[in-house]
Amino acid sequence: MSSFNLFLGSTFHRSLRYLLSRPFIPLSRKFPCGISYCYDLCRFLGTRDLPIIFDVGANQGQTAAELVRYFPRSSIYCIEPSRISYEVLKQRFQSEYVFCFNLGFGSQVGQLLLNQYSNSELNTFTRNAPRDGFVSQEMVELTTIDEFSVHLGVNNIDLLKMDVQGWELNVLKGSERMLRTRRITSVLSEVTFDANCSDVQYFEEQHSFLAHYGFRLVGFYETFRWGKVKEYLGFTNALYILSN
Repeated sequence: MSSFNLFLGSTFHRSLRYLLSRPFIPLSRKFPCGISYCYDLCRFLGTRDLPIIFDVGANQGQTAAELVRYFPRSSIYCIEPSRISYEVLKQRFQSEYVFCFNLGFGSQVGQLLLNQYSNSELNTFTRNAPRDGFVSQEMVELTTIDEFSVHLGVNNIDLLKMDVQGWELNVLKGSERMLRTRRITSVLSEVTFDANCSDVQYFEEQHSFLAHYGFRLVGFYETFRWGKVKEYLGFTNALYILSN
């Protein structure tokens, strides 16, 4: 019965997010916040036009698929360090608006070993990640958002999405020029509230960093709860917008 309820719930939420992505649906302040970060972001910014989106830790395109649905004419830069996941990502998106890159972002240019797991969504650059299912390591080319943006002629990032298993702050530190000059409008990042969890970005650490550059927290999405009666917060996606 619980599996059936989970199926019904997930199907309902997928259908609702699809409906909200349709351009004829108004950006109403009366609709509850927290269901779709894409819809909320458009509503908070007052536009469905986000020209440049970075999907950092794109994996096999799970997030990119939703971004394409909401923003079909946005230029979406998908960054994926794992060669295997990158090949799937590249085959999945044959679009003039989606650009796939097999590299990683960090706080400096160089190379770093990527820890790879049987579940590729858990791949991470962080050391001593406590996940089961370790498979192998892969040497990956690293650059920074600042360097990458200059190289491609990207002046502004309307949405910076990150899901890099505890490596998010390193990505942000590599974008400090863009942050300092207010060229990043919004940030979506997976975070945890447990300071002892090494393979998900600790919320307080990232929150302080982004607040220093003028960002405000505007919502949590797809929150994972655990415990006998789901009483504990595990991790979530936190959405930030640059304040005026």
